[in-house]
Amino acid sequence: MTAYKIDVQCNGCEQPISFVLYGDKMDFECPECGHSEGKAKKYEGFIYVMWNKNVPDYVKIGQSVNPEQRKKQHSRGSVPGTFEIMSLFPSNRMKFDEDRVKAKLKRFKDPSSQEIFRLSPEEATLKVSNILSRRDFAYLSPAIKDAYKKLRLENKMKSKHLTQ
Repeated sequence: MTAYKIDVQCNGCEQPISFVLYGDKMDFECPECGHSEGKAKKYEGFIYVMWNKNVPDYVKIGQSVNPEQRKKQHSRGSVPGTFEIMSLFPSNRMKFDEDRVKAKLKRFKDPSSQEIFRLSPEEATLKVSNILSRRDFAYLSPAIKDAYKKLRLENKMKSKHLTQ
């Protein structure tokens, strides 16, 4: 069985955290609380939201088992510049989730492509999150984190106001 030692920085306290992933188990070495154990969940792939600063009003939404490779493919396309991954949502039903997201976002779709939508990265991320029942992120870009949180709060307040 292959094991991986992964070093990350905690998003909350910014402390370095190391853990070992093997099979479906994770051994954590937390500098704050000592040693604990957790479970890993394997996913088929991801639903992604990607953005290119050269086309700021549009995003690409799709599915991939390897988003980094897909990002490189998009970046070699006809649009100048590099695509950046704005958010990733884990999926065990990639085609189903992708079809559901695209059906719900149909009114934002650009007619030139199956993956291009006229949305900002934070709007697209919020809409995909809602369509996927607020599934936890596998990744949220620091570049949109604050704007996403603000937009989510605004939408929450707006929907709360509409129900009163």
